[in-house]
Amino acid sequence: MTPHGPEIIHVCMPVGEVEIQDTWHVSGLCGTGRHDLSAADMFVPDQRIFALLDPAGHRPEPLYQMPPLLLFVVQLACVSLGIARGAVDELAAIAQTKVPSLRTAPLADAPVTQVELARAEGSLGGARALLYETVGEMWQNVCDGKAPSSRQLAWGGSRASRRSRPAARWRAPRTRSPAAARSTRARRCSGTPATPR
Repeated sequence: MTPHGPEIIHVCMPVGEVEIQDTWHVSGLCGTGRHDLSAADMFVPDQRIFALLDPAGHRPEPLYQMPPLLLFVVQLACVSLGIARGAVDELAAIAQTKVPSLRTAPLADAPVTQVELARAEGSLGGARALLYETVGEMWQNVCDGKAPSSRQLAWGGSRASRRSRPAARWRAPRTRSPAAARSTRARRCSGTPATPR
Protein backbone atom coordinates (compact mmCIF):
# COMPACT_ATOMS: atom_id res chain seq x y z
CA MET A 1 0.00 0.00 0.00
CA THR A 2 1.25 3.49 -0.88
CA PRO A 3 0.06 6.98 0.24
CA HIS A 4 -1.94 7.09 -3.03
CA GLY A 5 -3.61 3.72 -2.59
CA PRO A 6 -2.66 0.21 -3.68
CA GLU A 7 0.45 -0.10 -5.80
CA ILE A 8 -0.73 -0.85 -9.32
CA ILE A 9 2.06 -1.21 -11.85
CA HIS A 10 1.43 -1.05 -15.60
CA VAL A 11 3.92 -2.71 -17.90
CA CYS A 12 4.00 -2.16 -21.67
CA MET A 13 5.20 -5.12 -23.76
CA PRO A 14 5.11 -5.81 -27.52
CA VAL A 15 2.06 -7.93 -28.25
CA GLY A 16 4.18 -10.34 -30.27
CA GLU A 17 6.20 -11.20 -27.17
CA VAL A 18 3.31 -12.31 -24.96
CA GLU A 19 1.05 -15.34 -25.12
CA ILE A 20 -2.72 -14.81 -25.06
CA GLN A 21 -4.54 -17.34 -22.88
CA ASP A 22 -8.11 -18.14 -24.00
CA THR A 23 -9.70 -17.58 -20.57
CA TRP A 24 -12.43 -14.97 -21.20
CA HIS A 25 -15.76 -16.81 -21.42
CA VAL A 26 -18.22 -14.31 -19.90
CA SER A 27 -21.89 -14.00 -20.75
CA GLY A 28 -22.66 -10.66 -22.39
CA LEU A 29 -19.04 -9.44 -22.46
CA CYS A 30 -17.37 -11.73 -24.99
CA GLY A 31 -16.57 -8.81 -27.29
CA THR A 32 -14.30 -7.16 -24.74
CA GLY A 33 -11.67 -9.87 -25.17
CA ARG A 34 -10.17 -9.58 -21.69
CA HIS A 35 -8.09 -12.74 -21.97
CA ASP A 36 -5.16 -13.40 -19.65
CA LEU A 37 -1.65 -12.74 -20.95
CA SER A 38 1.53 -14.52 -19.99
CA ALA A 39 5.19 -13.79 -20.62
CA ALA A 40 8.29 -15.69 -19.54
CA ASP A 41 11.86 -14.43 -19.04
CA MET A 42 11.13 -11.01 -20.53
CA PHE A 43 13.11 -7.89 -19.65
CA VAL A 44 11.00 -4.72 -19.49
CA PRO A 45 12.96 -1.43 -19.42
CA ASP A 46 12.04 1.31 -16.94
CA GLN A 47 10.53 3.57 -19.60
CA ARG A 48 7.81 0.94 -20.22
CA ILE A 49 6.76 0.74 -16.55
CA PHE A 50 4.64 3.20 -14.60
CA ALA A 51 2.72 3.28 -11.33
CA LEU A 52 -0.91 4.01 -12.14
CA LEU A 53 -1.93 5.78 -8.93
CA ASP A 54 1.31 7.63 -8.12
CA PRO A 55 1.11 11.13 -9.68
CA ALA A 56 4.84 11.70 -9.10
CA GLY A 57 5.62 9.68 -12.20
CA HIS A 58 2.91 11.18 -14.40
CA ARG A 59 3.47 13.74 -17.12
CA PRO A 60 2.64 17.34 -16.09
CA GLU A 61 0.05 18.06 -18.81
CA PRO A 62 -3.59 18.30 -17.63
CA LEU A 63 -4.68 15.06 -19.31
CA TYR A 64 -2.24 13.06 -17.19
CA GLN A 65 -3.31 14.84 -14.00
CA MET A 66 -6.84 13.49 -14.28
CA PRO A 67 -7.37 10.66 -11.76
CA PRO A 68 -6.72 7.39 -13.65
CA LEU A 69 -9.69 5.55 -12.15
CA LEU A 70 -11.94 8.44 -13.14
CA LEU A 71 -10.77 8.16 -16.74
CA PHE A 72 -11.62 4.47 -16.62
CA VAL A 73 -15.14 5.19 -15.32
CA VAL A 74 -15.63 7.81 -18.04
CA GLN A 75 -14.62 5.26 -20.67
CA LEU A 76 -17.22 2.84 -19.32
CA ALA A 77 -19.83 5.58 -19.44
CA CYS A 78 -18.97 6.24 -23.09
CA VAL A 79 -19.48 2.54 -23.86
CA SER A 80 -22.88 2.62 -22.15
CA LEU A 81 -23.90 5.71 -24.08
CA GLY A 82 -22.80 4.13 -27.35
CA ILE A 83 -24.74 0.96 -26.63
CA ALA A 84 -27.83 2.96 -25.72
CA ARG A 85 -27.51 5.02 -28.92
CA GLY A 86 -27.26 1.83 -30.96
CA ALA A 87 -30.26 0.30 -29.19
CA VAL A 88 -32.50 3.30 -29.79
CA ASP A 89 -31.48 3.53 -33.46
CA GLU A 90 -31.96 -0.20 -34.03
CA LEU A 91 -35.35 -0.34 -32.39
CA ALA A 92 -36.57 2.81 -34.10
CA ALA A 93 -35.70 1.09 -37.38
CA ILE A 94 -37.54 -2.09 -36.36
CA ALA A 95 -40.61 -0.03 -35.42
CA GLN A 96 -40.84 1.26 -39.01
CA THR A 97 -41.73 -2.18 -40.36
CA LYS A 98 -42.90 -4.28 -37.40
CA VAL A 99 -46.69 -4.65 -37.44
CA PRO A 100 -48.07 -6.01 -34.14
CA SER A 101 -50.64 -8.81 -34.13
CA LEU A 102 -54.21 -7.68 -34.83
CA ARG A 103 -52.93 -4.31 -36.12
CA THR A 104 -52.61 -2.94 -39.64
CA ALA A 105 -50.07 -0.17 -39.01
CA PRO A 106 -46.44 -0.49 -37.93
CA LEU A 107 -45.31 0.25 -34.38
CA ALA A 108 -43.86 3.57 -35.49
CA ASP A 109 -47.36 4.89 -36.11
CA ALA A 110 -48.58 4.11 -32.59
CA PRO A 111 -48.61 7.15 -30.26
CA VAL A 112 -47.37 5.09 -27.32
CA THR A 113 -44.31 4.00 -29.33
CA GLN A 114 -43.59 7.59 -30.29
CA VAL A 115 -43.86 8.71 -26.66
CA GLU A 116 -41.57 5.93 -25.45
CA LEU A 117 -39.05 6.65 -28.19
CA ALA A 118 -39.07 10.32 -27.17
CA ARG A 119 -38.48 9.29 -23.54
CA ALA A 120 -35.59 7.06 -24.58
CA GLU A 121 -34.04 9.89 -26.62
CA GLY A 122 -34.49 12.27 -23.67
CA SER A 123 -32.90 9.82 -21.25
CA LEU A 124 -29.97 9.26 -23.57
CA GLY A 125 -29.55 12.97 -24.28
CA GLY A 126 -29.63 13.80 -20.57
CA ALA A 127 -27.03 11.15 -19.75
CA ARG A 128 -24.76 12.39 -22.53
CA ALA A 129 -25.11 16.03 -21.45
CA LEU A 130 -24.36 15.10 -17.83
CA LEU A 131 -21.19 13.29 -18.83
CA TYR A 132 -19.97 16.13 -21.07
CA GLU A 133 -20.72 18.76 -18.43
CA THR A 134 -19.03 16.87 -15.59
CA VAL A 135 -15.93 15.95 -17.59
CA GLY A 136 -15.72 19.54 -18.85
CA GLU A 137 -15.76 20.86 -15.29
CA MET A 138 -13.09 18.37 -14.22
CA TRP A 139 -10.94 19.28 -17.22
CA GLN A 140 -11.16 22.96 -16.29
CA ASN A 141 -10.15 22.10 -12.73
CA VAL A 142 -6.99 20.25 -13.74
CA CYS A 143 -6.14 22.97 -16.28
CA ASP A 144 -6.32 25.44 -13.37
CA GLY A 145 -4.03 23.22 -11.29
CA LYS A 146 -6.84 21.97 -9.01
CA ALA A 147 -7.94 18.44 -8.26
CA PRO A 148 -11.44 17.37 -9.35
CA SER A 149 -13.98 17.82 -6.57
CA SER A 150 -15.44 14.85 -4.71
CA ARG A 151 -18.84 15.65 -6.23
CA GLN A 152 -17.39 15.48 -9.72
CA LEU A 153 -15.64 12.22 -8.98
CA ALA A 154 -18.80 10.65 -7.61
CA TRP A 155 -21.22 12.10 -10.14
CA GLY A 156 -19.72 11.88 -13.62
CA GLY A 157 -19.31 8.57 -15.36
CA SER A 158 -21.31 6.30 -13.09
CA ARG A 159 -24.39 8.56 -13.17
CA ALA A 160 -24.19 8.85 -16.95
CA SER A 161 -24.01 5.06 -17.24
CA ARG A 162 -27.08 4.60 -15.08
CA ARG A 163 -29.05 7.31 -16.89
CA SER A 164 -28.38 5.66 -20.26
CA ARG A 165 -29.98 2.35 -19.22
CA PRO A 166 -33.65 3.28 -19.83
CA ALA A 167 -32.82 4.24 -23.42
CA ALA A 168 -31.23 0.87 -24.16
CA ARG A 169 -34.04 -1.02 -22.43
CA TRP A 170 -36.79 0.76 -24.33
CA ARG A 171 -37.42 -2.32 -26.47
CA ALA A 172 -38.75 -4.56 -23.73
CA PRO A 173 -42.48 -3.66 -23.73
CA ARG A 174 -42.86 -2.60 -27.37
CA THR A 175 -40.78 -4.73 -29.73
CA ARG A 176 -40.59 -8.09 -28.03
CA SER A 177 -41.07 -10.33 -31.02
CA PRO A 178 -39.22 -13.05 -32.92
CA ALA A 179 -38.00 -10.41 -35.37
CA ALA A 180 -36.58 -8.22 -32.61
CA ALA A 181 -35.16 -11.21 -30.74
CA ARG A 182 -33.33 -12.38 -33.86
CA SER A 183 -31.68 -9.00 -34.30
CA THR A 184 -28.18 -9.60 -32.97
CA ARG A 185 -27.62 -5.90 -32.40
CA ALA A 186 -30.88 -5.47 -30.47
CA ARG A 187 -30.12 -8.52 -28.34
CA ARG A 188 -26.63 -7.24 -27.49
CA CYS A 189 -27.96 -3.81 -26.56
CA SER A 190 -30.71 -4.99 -24.25
CA GLY A 191 -28.60 -5.99 -21.24
CA THR A 192 -25.08 -4.65 -21.54
CA PRO A 193 -25.67 -1.07 -20.29
CA ALA A 194 -26.49 -2.43 -16.85
CA THR A 195 -22.92 -3.69 -16.43
CA PRO A 196 -21.21 -0.46 -15.22
CA ARG A 197 -22.27 0.27 -11.62
